[in-house]
Amino acid sequence: MNRIDQNQVSAEAAIRNERGTVLIMCLFLLVTLTFLGLQAILSSSTEVMLSANFKRTMEAFNSAEAGTAYVMKEPQQYLTIPAGGSGDSVPFPAGGVDLDISYNGSTVSSASGKVYYMAEKAPPVNTGNSMKSFNAEYFTVMTTGTGSLNSQSRHQVLIYSIVPGGS
Repeated sequence: MNRIDQNQVSAEAAIRNERGTVLIMCLFLLVTLTFLGLQAILSSSTEVMLSANFKRTMEAFNSAEAGTAYVMKEPQQYLTIPAGGSGDSVPFPAGGVDLDISYNGSTVSSASGKVYYMAEKAPPVNTGNSMKSFNAEYFTVMTTGTGSLNSQSRHQVLIYSIVPGGS
């Protein structure tokens, strides 16, 4: 055999020895694509859980805000606390007022809390009231909003009521 024939035979032998290479490359590609698909599924399920958690957190937050707004809108809730009783408190909602917050007819969240009497002193600056003829009664509103799956948000707000008095 001449030299050209030997090179041709060895090239043909090498091709015959690489028959399984395509199969191995296809299997590797299949495993890689499967791994990428599993990662995409895991990532999307994590995103769904995060958005559901955010929704519950916002329900609780908005419930606490609604409770605070209720107390500020209904001053009889906190003006019944006797003046001078620093640290005294009243719970709300009082008198069976329903603070449940409903969406599409089903209750998903609620709010409750306490109003604490803090002190009676001069009104804040720039309230438009004469410092000599009025005082301000200061209260702290502690509100807990509860959303679905018992998610909670707690808020604390300082409010005051201008009352006659002063020296």
